[in-house]
Amino acid sequence: MLMLLGYLMVLTFMVLIMTKRLSALVALTIIPIIFGLMAGHGADLGDMAVDGIVKLAPTATLLLFAVLYLR
Repeated sequence: MLMLLGYLMVLTFMVLIMTKRLSALVALTIIPIIFGLMAGHGADLGDMAVDGIVKLAPTATLLLFAVLYLR
């Protein structure tokens, strides 16, 4: 079930971004929330989002620095 939802989520990203119905930032924010609710993790979404942000913040900072520096 989760594997199917994962594939459908990626397919939804691709369709919405490539047809320019949503920007990439909006799609990457809203679509996981919708699919998380569909998977039944509504009560845990806030904790999962905070954990993801904490884990990805250093990488995002380095990527931002690289883009600004090498621009």
